[in-house]
Amino acid sequence: MNDQVLMLVLLVSGLMLATGITFQIITGMRMHRPGSSPRRKSHRVIGYSVVALSLVHLPFGILDFVEAFTN
Repeated sequence: MNDQVLMLVLLVSGLMLATGITFQIITGMRMHRPGSSPRRKSHRVIGYSVVALSLVHLPFGILDFVEAFTN
């Protein structure tokens, strides 16, 4: 595999993880504000899905990255 492809895989995984965590933090903070409506279940599902997908995707990207540079 090309090194740039591996870097792209790691970058996308990291960005997905950061997006999911940020989404969870923002919607959680919005929930605690006085006068705000409680966090929707769909927001929770979206945030957790993005985090889960990125956590599943990230180890494979890291393994590919390590394999490319050890050969």
